[in-house]
Amino acid sequence: TQKILYTNLNDIQNVCNTEKYIYIMINKKLGYIKDKNSFKNYNEKEFLNYIQDKFKEKYINFLDNKRKKLVTMKDIIICIVIFIMFLTMLCGVLTA
Repeated sequence: TQKILYTNLNDIQNVCNTEKYIYIMINKKLGYIKDKNSFKNYNEKEFLNYIQDKFKEKYINFLDNKRKKLVTMKDIIICIVIFIMFLTMLCGVLTA
């Protein structure tokens, strides 16, 4: 319900869109939370479009499936190494 006047938009680190809230993070300890149910005189879609356009690479849409983490080669190698370690330990237990 409080109006926030913040003019230095370059300091904003991230803007996150979730199902119920919009998080505007200034830094690790300071941010604002906008409840999506509180939109009365302004259209939520217009606001989100404005924020997405304004912050481009800082905008994170948690409702969008495109932001899901892809499996990297490093992840695959770590899984293989852990699997080999598990097999080595299993073989040691079975032969003991």
